[in-house]
Amino acid sequence: MKVSPRVALALLAAVPACFSNVPHPHQPLSAPAPGANDAERTAAYERLFARADAETVLVARGTVVAKSTDYIVLGDGTRVYHAEDLAAVVEPESPTARHGRRSGELTRRVEKRRDLMQWIFIAGLVGTVTGLGLSAIGMRSDDGDGSVLDPVGGVLAGVSVVGTAGAVLWLSSETGPMAAEANDERVSAFTTYNQDLRKRLSLCTDGTRTTACPVAAPTAAATPAAATPAAPGPATSAPAAPAAP
Repeated sequence: MKVSPRVALALLAAVPACFSNVPHPHQPLSAPAPGANDAERTAAYERLFARADAETVLVARGTVVAKSTDYIVLGDGTRVYHAEDLAAVVEPESPTARHGRRSGELTRRVEKRRDLMQWIFIAGLVGTVTGLGLSAIGMRSDDGDGSVLDPVGGVLAGVSVVGTAGAVLWLSSETGPMAAEANDERVSAFTTYNQDLRKRLSLCTDGTRTTACPVAAPTAAATPAAATPAAPGPATSAPAAPAAP
């Protein structure tokens, strides 16, 4: 089975999470109200903008084949792992909010499958150890070849190994592409975040600094000129009808 680099990267990143009970915390972010003054909005941007990120890179034969942004670091040092947390400080329908919500939905589905994989692995391990133990007891029993513990234990161990491997491989085939899509959505949200944050705070950048966007002066609407009534001309009379012969 051929696995694409982005799916392989997602699966590699999922390995620690499968056996970790300490998920990354969500961050309660907030931004000033739209009516805040320029100083408040500028200060909020300095606190909330993404100033750095951390990446996981997959390298094959010296070439980068895939990479993932694990988290971003905000101006105040806060680490944001969940892209959906950024929706609180951008417009609801901005690219950052849309990608963040989608990433969150997919991530929760992936986590459910990872939890299931973990329990299947534990059940398979217990079944294998139990089967091997029964086999050992059967081989050491006094009734010799008549013991049923030996074959039963062997069957239990074999079924546990094969069943666990099959279940984990099936769930991995489902989880890998889903985790890769969740990762893509998270990276997209992180990429568009600063731009959407400036838009939400009505701030502009000139390449070196971020300030309040200039407000265009209102222009007076052109008033249509009133129609000037035509000056009355000299009265004219209709031509007289020709006299009858």
